Amino acid sequence: MSAGEVVAAVPIVREIRALLPDFDIVLSVTTAAGMEMAERQATPFVDQLFYFPFDFPWVARRVVAQIDPVVFASLESELWPNILYELKRHGAQTVMVNGRISDRNFRRSTRFAAGLFRWMLGNVDRLLVQSEADAERVRALAGPGGEQRVSVVGNSKFDQEVAHLSADDSAALRTSLKFPDGAPIFVVGSTRSAEE
Repeated sequence: MSAGEVVAAVPIVREIRALLPDFDIVLSVTTAAGMEMAERQATPFVDQLFYFPFDFPWVARRVVAQIDPVVFASLESELWPNILYELKRHGAQTVMVNGRISDRNFRRSTRFAAGLFRWMLGNVDRLLVQSEADAERVRALAGPGGEQRVSVVGNSKFDQEVAHLSADDSAALRTSLKFPDGAPIFVVGSTRSAEE
């Protein structure tokens, strides 16, 4: 997971921790920024953080055997064919959460790797996606029988806990940024291309 995916994972992991306090929760990331974000935001809710391994068959077998998962959740579009295959062979339940597939990736996937996606998604028990457009793309990639496993649940990034500033902290921040009292402030946190 990248830093953005960790942000999306935190509300999910927080809820799982609350519902299943005695279960071990392991979180993996794919980037240094993801690890930094996970260390800052996810450590209260997880038992272990590590870098996701290379998706080679022999590595996947070893990692799945060592962790011995009961449930595996992949986030957004993090789909790893060998890991998913080994998880199912091992008997773990698998779920895609906060799933999304952009129109561009969908076109590429159907053109160059339709069979791989059908096989890979065949190893995922539930496909929980952000929007109806994502659901349509996932159903098409999953092939026959995939539609029963797909549900639209929204985007978990909107489930984050937001800390509200006190009036004193807000005034201090406004002063430090040299904003005049009462002036409107417009914040753009991130932007995306029109396609996404």
